Amino acid sequence: MAQEPWYVWCSCKGSSIEFRSMEPFTQDALKALFCPVCVTEAPEGTLLVQMSPKNQGASSAWGILFSVDVLKEQDPQFSEGKEYLIRLFQDGKIIFNFIPQKAEKQPFQVLGIKDSRSVDQFLSTKESR
Repeated sequence: MAQEPWYVWCSCKGSSIEFRSMEPFTQDALKALFCPVCVTEAPEGTLLVQMSPKNQGASSAWGILFSVDVLKEQDPQFSEGKEYLIRLFQDGKIIFNFIPQKAEKQPFQVLGIKDSRSVDQFLSTKESR
């Protein structure tokens, strides 16, 4: 069952996005949001999502940092690792509210989970594959 949508401000307070989640997930599962302006500040473990696959670089990427401790509490099926966090977003369990629940083609591309490289380095490696 869907929870009531909620707004999250990005780290630089320049943008906000409405999120929605499915039970048992609540807004506490989101630790931080990074817009295309502040995504370069995103720490390791941040999910990077590109809203328009045609755009390149950090200018079109958003970062979502989940609270792993809260996810462990809220989800009995919690699993350590990148794939779990990617599936949370891809499967619509915690996602931007403007993304359709059922669409043939989603308007985003999951770029992966940020590692120790800068966002620009991370994205340039993804684009060269």
